[in-house]
Amino acid sequence: GLGHVLEPLRLAALLDRKGLSAFLRLAAPGFGMTALDFCLRQAVILMAGHLHEPLVTIGAIGVTSSLAGIGMMIGMGCALAGSTMVGNSVGGSNARGAARAAFAIVCTACGLGTLVSSVLVFWRWQIAAVFTPSVDILSLSARAMPVLAAV
Repeated sequence: GLGHVLEPLRLAALLDRKGLSAFLRLAAPGFGMTALDFCLRQAVILMAGHLHEPLVTIGAIGVTSSLAGIGMMIGMGCALAGSTMVGNSVGGSNARGAARAAFAIVCTACGLGTLVSSVLVFWRWQIAAVFTPSVDILSLSARAMPVLAAV
């Protein structure tokens, strides 16, 4: 192989009209997804105000959102580690190593996902108690944890 996969761009090339356009085309989907996620969370909180006990519901949303964020960080960490391992193998012209690295990271991610889901299901009361002393919020959060674990 060539010994490299990526040729770095100079800053001037990135900031010219063509480079900036390419960057924005790559950034737009991620920005749109983040904005949509934010808007949907706000809509859910506004709709929760119409429920019987809105403060309990919003408190449980806060607990489960925090836990979902932690779970997403685990997944993103696996994705980053996997892309680094595969990229190193590809850069070293080692196709077999890249395939082995991809398989290893998929197995690791599945194992971690199963572990995190099991922890959320079996220790849901203890985990929810870390976030709130309110018995009502704790109860609703604990009841929602199996659904969160399935996702």
